[in-house]
Amino acid sequence: MAELRALLGVTLLRFTHSLTCVNSNMQRLRIEFNHDRPTLDYNELKRLLLRTLLDRGPMDGASLSQALLASGKSRFEIHSVRMALVRYYRQGLLKRVRSAGQFTYTLTDRGTRRLQWLEEQTSDPDRA
Repeated sequence: MAELRALLGVTLLRFTHSLTCVNSNMQRLRIEFNHDRPTLDYNELKRLLLRTLLDRGPMDGASLSQALLASGKSRFEIHSVRMALVRYYRQGLLKRVRSAGQFTYTLTDRGTRRLQWLEEQTSDPDRA
């Protein structure tokens, strides 16, 4: 600390004040950033993707992302949707078939049961 203060050529009081200002500005920015950022329900994307696949049938990642954006129900970018599809495939909620260089996803029985459970949890007034 003393070396840094000597390099800057400032007094201890001024150096301490500068650090305090930087710290308070960082705290303020952190609060503003988190305040403006919308909160995300942990299973929101999962419910949206599984419901869309159940309603519309097999889809690839790009089509699914476009369908969610067009419906106005999603604020997720295509990369988030694609990563979620891979996760849900690995969890056994989706099955996929590769054709023409892209994967087409469909809901499995396990995915259907999971969607029903998720929708029951959100409709339960005690959970809200």
